[in-house]
Amino acid sequence: MEARALLAVPGSLAGLVERASPTIYSWQQGAAVSMLCGESQCLVGPTGAGKTMVPMTLAKIARELGKVMVVLQVTNALAQDQAARFRADRLPTLNLCGKAGAMDGGGA
Repeated sequence: MEARALLAVPGSLAGLVERASPTIYSWQQGAAVSMLCGESQCLVGPTGAGKTMVPMTLAKIARELGKVMVVLQVTNALAQDQAARFRADRLPTLNLCGKAGAMDGGGA
């Protein structure tokens, strides 16, 4: 079944999320499904807890649907770290870090 059709079928979002990231934890899957349903989420946890996996999973789904996802970070260091992780997973990135207009356009 095409990904667009899966979004319209109740109960299939968890499967779509799991296919995008097979090793995702249940709390990450729940957050991703919730966001796909249009709900806002605030993920809070210590460094290394797996918060980044949620937007990475959503970016994979967006790519499958031919869409673009925007992830905003509050610090340059975090943005650069996560952009590297996204690129390692072959997800396109465009970093706008530092001074206005300075761009690091690493793409897939």
